[in-house]
Amino acid sequence: MISISTDNTGITKTGKRADVLRPLDQKAIAQTTTLIEGLQRVGKVNAIDRLDVAAIKVHVQDEKGKLKAAVVSLPTYLDWAAGINVAEIANMHNKPNRLNAVMEHIELLNTLLGYGVEVHLLNPSFERLEGVYARDIGMVIGDKVIEANFVSPARFPEEGSITGGLKPPKEVKIEGGNVILEGSKVFLGIGDRTNLEALEWLRGILGNQFEVTPINLVPGVLHLDCVFSPIAKPNGTPGGAIAYSAGFKHDSDITMLRKMYGQIFEATKQEYNALGVNTFALDPKTRIVTPACPRLIGLLTELGQRVVPIKLDEIVKGEGYARCSIMPLQRE
Repeated sequence: MISISTDNTGITKTGKRADVLRPLDQKAIAQTTTLIEGLQRVGKVNAIDRLDVAAIKVHVQDEKGKLKAAVVSLPTYLDWAAGINVAEIANMHNKPNRLNAVMEHIELLNTLLGYGVEVHLLNPSFERLEGVYARDIGMVIGDKVIEANFVSPARFPEEGSITGGLKPPKEVKIEGGNVILEGSKVFLGIGDRTNLEALEWLRGILGNQFEVTPINLVPGVLHLDCVFSPIAKPNGTPGGAIAYSAGFKHDSDITMLRKMYGQIFEATKQEYNALGVNTFALDPKTRIVTPACPRLIGLLTELGQRVVPIKLDEIVKGEGYARCSIMPLQRE
């Protein structure tokens, strides 16, 4: 069920990468195996090595509709040879404890199942070390599935995790964390992980159905969903959005978002670093938020949101939280 392509020292069959990756965590692997086998036995999840999206119903129009189906994975093998983002570089000597990371992720998985979400669980694999950040492998825009083209070679093996979608040409670099939907509008983060070629390509395949709006990010910002999280408007009240303005390259983009959402609630640098902006809506009034950011939890509660605090501290070390971990396939 779980793909393992190394021995217990972390040495691959080809002998590569052994000097830069840790030994496998056998307890994390055992816990993962038990979990997946148990969930499959009771029919709770669809455990797969890859997902053919052409064979299932998909539809996502915004960030807040009730979540019906999603892709997730587990951090069983989470590791990196060299940091590919700011957090990974900072945590080279403080990498995630993989057993603790799996245990934390079980709470996220149980939360999704408790809300009746159909979960497609990608079996973790040593070949996809960062596969827990399932958001990035693709994105559903309306009824279309866009497959990712990653920038970092470390994540190239994840590109086969979903099939049957629209695959961008080689020159287009696009990752799911840089795509945020709001009705007929698509916000596209342009920066380290998504390029301008993606903007033009996306406009071409979406046509007049969606307006694709670029938001330029400062160097070092991983994805748009690390610095921007819409809450309710324009589909409801009281509205607003959370943003870390220092992550935006142009003040005009913040001005545009403030006009659209009515108000911008500014995240602090500490909240940004803790992935506090990387919230995930289960439905219009229910949102997963890291407990490391109590001020944001209080703010969201005041705005009428039911906050579900889930601790995912280990995967935050690789610069990802709940939104980074869930690729929605269907929302009401």
